[in-house]
Amino acid sequence: VAGPGGPGGLPVTLNSQGLLPLPSANLDARMRRTIDANAEARQILQSLCHEEPNSTAYRLALARATRDHSRIAQFRRDFQEADASFNEAVRILEALQQEYPGVDLFRFELADTLGSFNSFRPADLQRLQRSLQISRQLLDKHPAIPEYRSLHAATLSRIAAVQTIQGQVIRAEAGLQESGEILQQLVEQFPEGLTYQLALLRTQQQLAGLLARNNRTAQAAQILDEAIRRIESAPEGTRIRLSANALLNRLKELRQNLNAPA
Repeated sequence: VAGPGGPGGLPVTLNSQGLLPLPSANLDARMRRTIDANAEARQILQSLCHEEPNSTAYRLALARATRDHSRIAQFRRDFQEADASFNEAVRILEALQQEYPGVDLFRFELADTLGSFNSFRPADLQRLQRSLQISRQLLDKHPAIPEYRSLHAATLSRIAAVQTIQGQVIRAEAGLQESGEILQQLVEQFPEGLTYQLALLRTQQQLAGLLARNNRTAQAAQILDEAIRRIESAPEGTRIRLSANALLNRLKELRQNLNAPA
């Protein structure tokens, strides 16, 4: 579980990082199937939870399905529905955490859910900061678990996006640097992990954009060149080349704009 498409991203059944971009008609059809499958899953899990209210497995599965429904609603820009599902998922996970404080899985799922609402309201920043606090505690306790490391990196990047909008450039840069270091270690440890590679590339893009907007073009260019080389050095036909083609074009465009006259 990591990065966009995992913690804080769309459900893995929709726009999975391992798939090529779909034409809009196919995406609409796939979205409909995802919505229908999610609705059916939530209905079944709600019934199971009613029948066996003490089952932590059913409650956790319902929280995940409800969180995925929130992410789908965000993708469709139905923010009222997204808010409602988000709050319900958090309620379930907070109850599980309170009942079983020693189970780190519940804390991980709560942190993941708290970091999954992608907007820039003050309450959302507070949720992100709480997610970061939990993920840091998990990371301190279990520094070798890659899911905890990738969640922490993803949350740092999301907080940096909010801080950038608020003009907290120094904090945003520090967070992106830390996120990039974590992801670089994951890429080196798991070279076949496509999700980690894509998350690192996007973090590099985010950091380069921040630096460029603050007239640090030389540093931005260095980061972009490294990200472009990372993609282009992969053999043709590999998953990273197929999945990162659109991202490669955006990186090259951003790199070209650095050389454009003001």
